[in-house]
Amino acid sequence: MIAKRFEFRHFRQRLGESVMQYMGMYQQLLQFAGGVLDTNTDLVHFFYKGLLPAIGGIVVTTEPKRLDRANEHSLVKEAYLIKHLEDGALRSVETQIEQRSERMSLQDM
Repeated sequence: MIAKRFEFRHFRQRLGESVMQYMGMYQQLLQFAGGVLDTNTDLVHFFYKGLLPAIGGIVVTTEPKRLDRANEHSLVKEAYLIKHLEDGALRSVETQIEQRSERMSLQDM
């Protein structure tokens, strides 16, 4: 468990705080779909192998398990790609989460 926490902290430090905000959004999306996002490996696998290709992004790191050993140039490209997805597809995902939350709370009434 301590190793997983360290890996997650290391991942956050390497890619920056803004990426973590997106990860929280993806975690919400997974929870709505019944999935669980609880380790660094799951996080990287879901993000690079699942979400990015689904919304037309390019996977920069070919092996997610080697992300923490990737060179600085790759990390810069990944962060750049993530930042520029914000205005398009990620906004759409965020809106869908909000709409679903509203529908669920209306159904509870």
